[in-house]
Amino acid sequence: MNNISVLFKKEKGQSAIEFALVLPVILIIILVIIQSGIVVNAQLIITHAAREGARDGSVTNDNFKIMSSIRNSTGTLNQEMLSISISPSSGRRIGDYITVNIKYRPPLVIPIIRSFFPNSICLKSSATMRIEKE
Repeated sequence: MNNISVLFKKEKGQSAIEFALVLPVILIIILVIIQSGIVVNAQLIITHAAREGARDGSVTNDNFKIMSSIRNSTGTLNQEMLSISISPSSGRRIGDYITVNIKYRPPLVIPIIRSFFPNSICLKSSATMRIEKE
């Protein structure tokens, strides 16, 4: 009986050491999940904005209103990292198609993640609709 109690006393700090070894890995996994959520959210926002822009373009056929609609839809994103193109840019007639392309580079906001992955993520979305009004 005495030998068993000596064995347990020797293993007293084992769980603390295991926890200390596993904790950084768990934290990095949690931070990667958070950063992935930020990127997925940005992708959903630009997809929605491209559809909104194409819809406004098909109804109004006005580039200013298209850009305004896209900027309003992407209000939570960093506007400096947003690239918008409308094709064709002018001369659209009823029955033609308008395509709105959006590119966005989401920032890597978690410093640890930034050191592992360069900021090379480029999200893209496009939407095409038929012009209903000249």
